[in-house]
Amino acid sequence: MVSLFAKNQKIDVDKILMNIKQQIGIIEARQKLLAQAMVNLGREALAHKKNHNKQAALFVVRKRIMKKSEFNRLEGMKTLLSQQESSIEEKIPEIDIFRTLKEANTALGAMGKETTLEGFEELQANFEESMEKRGEINDLFVEMAEKDMDEMMQEIDNIEKEDEELLKRGMANVPSKCMLWMLW
Repeated sequence: MVSLFAKNQKIDVDKILMNIKQQIGIIEARQKLLAQAMVNLGREALAHKKNHNKQAALFVVRKRIMKKSEFNRLEGMKTLLSQQESSIEEKIPEIDIFRTLKEANTALGAMGKETTLEGFEELQANFEESMEKRGEINDLFVEMAEKDMDEMMQEIDNIEKEDEELLKRGMANVPSKCMLWMLW
């Protein structure tokens, strides 16, 4: 349904189109009656002429001319209504497009208010702060991994020292902690 507002008055375009079609239908019905009347009057005029009644034939021809005049006037009205109907139907998509463009423009305006330079700067600062925190967390994990690595290397050094001590005491055939650990 298409509605317009003109001078603070709502205009129901669908109703107008329906009224135009209704009026065209009424005109066509009247024209059909007039066409039949013109045919009948033409036959009547010919019958009067055939009977040599010139006065009656002229009277009927005048009536036929009046009917033809009304028919032509109605044809002009029908043409005008059809032109109006076509013009309105052609404008409906334009109105829809205009409204869509207007809504899009309003949305862009609202987006423009939301997307200020200060807003972008704030987002950038928040992002940089977030990346800094993430870097600190990553550094902490790296530090923990390196600490565990240092402890494991220290343990290996201790195992080597124990193996050397065992060799010095003559216990070379006894598996070392390192070997036991590997078998585990």
